[in-house]
Amino acid sequence: MAEPVLTLVYSPDAEADARRRMATILARWPTGEPKPRVTEIPLDRLMEAAEESSDAPVESAALFVVVDAGVPAVVTYKLVDRLQRWALPAVVLAGSASPEMLRLQSGGVVVRPADTDPAFL
Repeated sequence: MAEPVLTLVYSPDAEADARRRMATILARWPTGEPKPRVTEIPLDRLMEAAEESSDAPVESAALFVVVDAGVPAVVTYKLVDRLQRWALPAVVLAGSASPEMLRLQSGGVVVRPADTDPAFL
């Protein structure tokens, strides 16, 4: 069985927070289950790749995305749309999460406010 891969995606101002949250999630990983290998890609590079190709730019079992409040909501909407098109399961913590954005949860993509407690995830 292949090693599971979890991709960490972050906006520029959320890089340190995203890494801290990932470390917390991995520390709480279920005992007896292999921890995934974590790869990283900045949000802007992921979105650039999405514009260049219809194929997912990452090979990952799932994505964990942290988007700071400075990122326009339209970028987060486009991100969720791409993730759903690629059929990539993801948790998106969005600083600009509005009630409308939180209703985007479908196709394996969960959108939560950026201040969501890691224990919830």
